[in-house]
Amino acid sequence: METSTNNGFTLIELLVALAILGLALGIGLPSLDRQIEQRRLDVSSTLLQGDLAFARQQALADNRAVTVGAAGGWQDGWRVFVDRDGDGRFGSGDLLLRSQSAQPVHITGNSSVAGYVRYNGLGESQTFSGAFQAGTLLLCPAKEAVAGRSLVINRSGRVRSERLPAGDPRCAGS
Repeated sequence: METSTNNGFTLIELLVALAILGLALGIGLPSLDRQIEQRRLDVSSTLLQGDLAFARQQALADNRAVTVGAAGGWQDGWRVFVDRDGDGRFGSGDLLLRSQSAQPVHITGNSSVAGYVRYNGLGESQTFSGAFQAGTLLLCPAKEAVAGRSLVINRSGRVRSERLPAGDPRCAGS
């Protein structure tokens, strides 16, 4: 007499397993989504802060002005270049030192750093008219539950990174 063994799942066992999987995904995916968004902000902040520091270092090392200019808007990317013709825009006669492509976060600058940050030969941030240039670049998330970042450029050209609270009103509508 042969006995058969059943090695499969019953319908009820399968439905219970799918329900548990659905609950786990429902709890875990929003958290994963926030982590991915936070990582995008951190990477974009690090890239921009690093390129600002690089531009300042190059200006000091070569004793000449170096500009970090937004390509359209800051979130569209930026270029670090020596502005040989002094027009504030990257052109064919300028020396490109670095460039970054579009970033997956919303980046804006206040009026003094809306389009560029320029370092003179002393490493100080300075507008094309010669006035000192200080300002803030905001890096805002697509989701309000994620903390944004701000890069604060002081009078001497140094950049400081600050974490914004989640839902900061400066990032509203971005």
